Amino acid sequence: MRVSEGKNVSIIELIAVTNETTKHTVNGTSYLVGQWKEAEYFYDLTSFTETGAATAVTIDVKVETYDPVTGKWRDAIVFQQVSCAASGSETTQEFKSLKSNIGVMQRITYTTGGTGTIGDCDFKVGAVYKR
Repeated sequence: MRVSEGKNVSIIELIAVTNETTKHTVNGTSYLVGQWKEAEYFYDLTSFTETGAATAVTIDVKVETYDPVTGKWRDAIVFQQVSCAASGSETTQEFKSLKSNIGVMQRITYTTGGTGTIGDCDFKVGAVYKR
């Protein structure tokens, strides 16, 4: 979802996840970004809970860039893994930037896993693309 765009900047909400309770890997929607030279990414995990008594769950979030020559996705930005254990709750915010080589397309990929039970997972990743 594009939030706003100007002549030299575009602000995009790349993914918004709410009430996630399933352990899996999700490849988000891909976005054309070839017209931009650099980008800043904002990761906001507002709720991550584990509902089991003595187990843990994890979430890994990354920005991937598409290689049109090989047809493969590669990691461009990897946010720090968040782990939540024993009926706990976690939140985090992280900021990272790419000053070059952002590619022609990008997407968010996230993996929720671990041995515990996810009670709730809510997060967003947004980007500011610049010329």
